[in-house]
Amino acid sequence: MLRQSGGASHRNGRPIKMMGPKIGELRNRMSTDVILKGQLNNGQLLDDLVSWKDKRDYLMHAWQMVH
Repeated sequence: MLRQSGGASHRNGRPIKMMGPKIGELRNRMSTDVILKGQLNNGQLLDDLVSWKDKRDYLMHAWQMVH
């Protein structure tokens, strides 16, 4: 989605690697891109993605503590 809506990099040209900043960039682009906003159901899909990301992060950190 980032590539199709303006590129998968920051304004300075560095690639966006982490999930949180990618979601933030999509939220920013939704304000100016009506098609992107429609594809993401006005942000509901991004909210679901943030929830999934947080659960995944918690699981990965818990697993690292055990091993």
